[in-house]
Formats: sequence, C-alpha cells, structure tokens
Amino acid sequence: MDLMDKLLCELAEILRDHEPGLKRVVQGMFDLVQDNVNCSTQLMHKVISAVISGSQEHTSTRRHLLARALVCVQLQISRIPADDGALLLQELLTGTLDDVYPYTGQILEHLFENFVSVLGANCFLRLLDATRELLLSQEPQNCKSSNFLISKIQKMCKIGGEQSEALLNCLQCSAQQWTAFAVIIADLKNQDSNVVVSTLEMQLPQLKLMSPDLGDRWLAWLRTLCLRLLQEDRIQVLCKILQYFLAHLSVEQLVRFNLLSEFLVATNRSQLFNLEAYNWLKKEQLELFVTDGHVETFLEALMTVSWVNVPLFLWLRSFKSKRVQRVPKELLIKLCFVVRAIGNFDFRVTAQDYVLLMFKDTIDALSLRDYIVCMESLFNKADPYLDYDRLEKKIYKCKDLDNHIDLFNRRSFDIFSHDVWRLNNIYYKVNTSLLQKGASLGKMQAHLLERLDCQTSEETSFLKARCVDLFTSNLDSWRQMDELEIDPLELLKQGTEKTMSTLTRLLGVHGNRIKNETVLSALIARVRYFCHINNVLDYAYRNLTEEEFESCITNQMIHKRLDRLPDGKLSISLYLKLLLYGEPTKGLARTGPKCKN
Repeated sequence: MDLMDKLLCELAEILRDHEPGLKRVVQGMFDLVQDNVNCSTQLMHKVISAVISGSQEHTSTRRHLLARALVCVQLQISRIPADDGALLLQELLTGTLDDVYPYTGQILEHLFENFVSVLGANCFLRLLDATRELLLSQEPQNCKSSNFLISKIQKMCKIGGEQSEALLNCLQCSAQQWTAFAVIIADLKNQDSNVVVSTLEMQLPQLKLMSPDLGDRWLAWLRTLCLRLLQEDRIQVLCKILQYFLAHLSVEQLVRFNLLSEFLVATNRSQLFNLEAYNWLKKEQLELFVTDGHVETFLEALMTVSWVNVPLFLWLRSFKSKRVQRVPKELLIKLCFVVRAIGNFDFRVTAQDYVLLMFKDTIDALSLRDYIVCMESLFNKADPYLDYDRLEKKIYKCKDLDNHIDLFNRRSFDIFSHDVWRLNNIYYKVNTSLLQKGASLGKMQAHLLERLDCQTSEETSFLKARCVDLFTSNLDSWRQMDELEIDPLELLKQGTEKTMSTLTRLLGVHGNRIKNETVLSALIARVRYFCHINNVLDYAYRNLTEEEFESCITNQMIHKRLDRLPDGKLSISLYLKLLLYGEPTKGLARTGPKCKN
C-alpha cells in the first residue's frame, strides 16, 4: 500500500463520524481512480467501512458517499486482474453485508451485476439470503431494494442457461414458481386493491404452497412472502389472502412454515367478518380449518394473540361442532383467562358455554380443586354460572372435602353463589330457625355475626349483605315489606344483585301502587337483564297512569335493553320516540351483533 493509500486509510478512520472530512476522503479516492490510479483493496474496504459504520444521523448524505465509493469499486474492478477483482468483491460480500442494515440494499443494487458476472454461482446463496433479509425489513428503502433485486433475479431465471439453472437450484424452485413470487411482490405495491386481488388469485396457486417436498431454502422464501402477505393492511386484499390460506393450508402446514401465530394475528380484525362488506371470512371456512388432530397446537398459538372480541368469538365457535379430546389442564386454564377477558358480555357468556361444551372430557377429568381454579379463570363475578351439576358431582366424589374447604372463599362464592348457609350450618352450628321465613333480619344478622366470628369489615359486610339476600328471598309479596315497615331502598342498598332480582320479581306481580315512588327509579337504575326489566315494565304499565308510564319509559328506561313492551295500547308518540332514540349502528358496531347470530 503506497503512502497516499495509507494516508487516506488513516483519515477515513479518524473522520468516520465527521461528514465533511469523510466526504473529502471519498472524493480523494474517487479522483485517484478517475486518474487511472489503482487504489488498494484495503483502502476501499476502509473507506466503505467508515461510511457505513459511522454516524447514522444523516443517512441520505451517507448514501451519497457510499454511492461514490461503490463507483470507485466498479471502476477499479474493470482495470485490475480478474482474480484481484473477484477477491475484492468476495471480501465486500462477506465482510460488509454481515451488519450493514441501512446500506445492504444499496450495496447489492449497485454491485449486483458485478457480483454475478465476476463471482458467478459462488455468490448466489449469499446474494439470495441478503435479498430475503431485505424483504423482511420494515424499512421502506430496504423493501425497495429487495423488490429491485427480486426483479433482477427473475430476469436471470428467464434467460436460461447455466447461471439460470444454478440460481434456481439455490432457490430450490422452478422458474414458474419464482415468476409467481416476483409478480406478487411487485403487485403488492399497487394502490388498486382489485388489481392486487386479481394477481393473488392467479399467482398464489403457482407457488405450490401445499407441496410436501419443498426444499428448506424455498420454504424460507415462501415463509417470507407469506409473512408479508399476512401483514397486509388493506382489508379487501387481506381477506382474499386469508381465504386462500383457509381453503388450501392446514394447521400442520402453517406450523411447518412457522406462521400459525402470525396467521391468527392477521385474522384478528373485526372488519374481516363484516357481513355487509363485499367479501368477508365465513364461519364455514373457520370450521373446516382446524382438524381434530391439531386442536392442541391451534390453542397454543391462539394463546399468543391479544384478541379483539369478534375474531376470538368466531374462532371459538368454529370448535363448537368438534369433539375435542383431552387437552392439558394448563392449556385449558390459559384459554379460560382469554375468554374471561372478552369485553362484550354477550360474546363472553356464549364463549364460556362453548368452552364448557367443547372441553367436556378435560373438565370432567379435573379434580375438585383444579375445576374450581378453572371456573374462577373462566368467569367474572357478574357472569352467569350454570354448571352446577358438574360442581355437585365433583363435591360428592371428593373424599377429603375438609381439606378443600379453603376453596369455598369469597371469589368462589361470587362465581358459584354456593350454599353459604349449608356451610354455616355444618361448620358453625348456626340456629337455622333464624334463617327461615318470618325471621327478623336484625336478629339473623346479629346471630350470624356472633357465630361466624367475622374478623374484618369485609367479612362483616359480606355476611350482612347475604343476610339481606336471604331475608328478601323469604318474602312472599311486596305487601309484606309494608306490613313489616321495611324500606325497600335500604334492602337495595344493603343487599346484592340477588336482592334486586327478588324485589323486581315481587314488584312485577304487585297489584297496587308502591308508597315510595323513588324505589321504582332505584330499581330501574340497577336492572340489567331482560327478566328484571320486564318485571319493572309490567308493574309500571299496570299501576302508573299512561302519562307517567310513558315518562318512565322515555326518561329512565329508554337506554335499557328492551326486548318487549307490555301488551296493550300505547300512544303513537311513545312508539315514535322509541324508534327515533339513538343513532343507527354502522361499521364495526354492526359487525359484532351480526356475527353472533
């Protein structure tokens, strides 16, 4: 290495983070090459290394400097002996493409023809691997470079001859398969979704995704393409992609591509299931996708996704017709957590029913302790639990129930609403006569607080509230509260949902107007379910004036979920107010209810 080369090498190292100085170094090397002075390989490597590994703050400037340096490489190769040129390119290929993320594409684009013409088939594998890595990148410049390189490779494959054959051998695919690959990649940039969909319809079958004898390298390319496809943002295009996958691929094949989780993430968009759209994913397509032998694998992947309501519900519903064999209890409990997190109440309750039905064999085999853990993972406090027969059988079969009494805690009570009074009688010697009809609420609470020895304010309030529930459930009519001079508002305040339920039931058959009008408003504020709402409506229609009834509907109950109005003639104005209330749902707000049916 002569003195000038040595000086430029030292300057390149010193000035790698100094843009103006590094620019002068590159210009110096460029001037030398332009003057037919051969620069050393070491100088070229040093300058290129300084450009690509220095400060990344001004990438556009660095790209310009790198382009000048690569022109020097091309000019140098045209003058030096072939072996020296091959050595220079080989060193560039192996030494600078390992960790040059922002500039790999630029180097490959600029020197592609040189790599192919000088190194021949010896560089194909490294060129292909680098191109595939660029295709995986989210950086726009890298994606642009990968598209350029894929187009170049396609042209080489079309030409035929030894190089074309060697290239296809490295890809482990046919020219037809690579052409389909390149056409899909190129058309994904098209802004017209219809054009992209048309391309996918024609070219996806040419890839032979389902072939059982795919080579590892072609498999890697297909995985890269599928990953790009599954990341598509346009719903129309993504829907067509997923429909093809659902129709032609299986769980096993997606596992082979290591894409099952990514596939499920792609389906996690409610817009894909919009029945009012031009095209949508249909429940039959989901049902046919998961075969009986791969349920466990599918569920494990399902756990990795942060689901939105509609797609998760529809995937779970696709299992409804299947007889799922036993799965590990840990996997079932994870699924229960996922279902419990569904935000929409109707979806969640239906999905809970699906879990109890589909995984019957697994749930039946659980011990009492594991069963309770599973149910606590599946149900929220306000969710209706109806699996009492199975719970009763497990309690009956449990040989050491005393060792399981810790399971019947506040959390389990909130879910199962189990017979706390039976436990009190067995373990605390409670005077059950104080729990019967006609017993005083105050005496009931005082006796139980004394017998159960509550230690905390939470325990005390829990017990008092359940006493109110029991006392209210012992009432035969609303009139009894008047006779006992008990304020329904106090019962509502002190009791739980059960007290509210009992009061609405009694009110629904009460034949007279209640004394305290504020009780009706308090009940309306609490009711959620149709049965409770209908009881309140029946009372109001029977005992209020027409004007008061319509005022009650329009001012207090109109925002409730009404499934019917009382039989009888109502004013036209009330019907109009109900019809005009609120705004018509559209978009995603309509997707959920339609998908549930």
